[in-house]
Amino acid sequence: LGVQLKRLSPSGGSFFDAFGHGVALGGKLALVGTPYSHFGAGSVYLFDADRASATFGTQLLEIPAPPGASGTAFGLSVALDGGLALVGASHGTGAVAGAGCAYLFNANPASPTFGHELIKFQASDGADHDLFGFSVALADGLALMGAHRDDDLGPRSGSTYLFDANPLS
Repeated sequence: LGVQLKRLSPSGGSFFDAFGHGVALGGKLALVGTPYSHFGAGSVYLFDADRASATFGTQLLEIPAPPGASGTAFGLSVALDGGLALVGASHGTGAVAGAGCAYLFNANPASPTFGHELIKFQASDGADHDLFGFSVALADGLALMGAHRDDDLGPRSGSTYLFDANPLS
């Protein structure tokens, strides 16, 4: 109890990446965000978190921000559940430039589409600087995204959005 098991580090990390800003554990994976890597576009890293595995602590995959996502803070918030990874990009292009967005990825290492983007989530009423995707959660086929700067009920009153995240529905 309380013993450090591993120190995770990204391949090719650099100063000001903010590796570890967003972190999540799910199943036998660890997901770590670096929202300021790649000139602010960001990326996320998947690591083997199976203590019984010979590759425990090894980086399995880097998922870079989607094309054209410079300055989006992709990886600021992350979540893992049931072979899926949810990644927030709070400065990303949603319904309106700068409203924020989030992405769902296949995080099942046994799948031939491991690491592929499944869907991009956006608020239907997104406005500039809402920061949709600043916080994210994923469980039981549902995705929850926070937009703490949404102003619909007054300055920075905030909003939270719930989406279907079941790829089979």
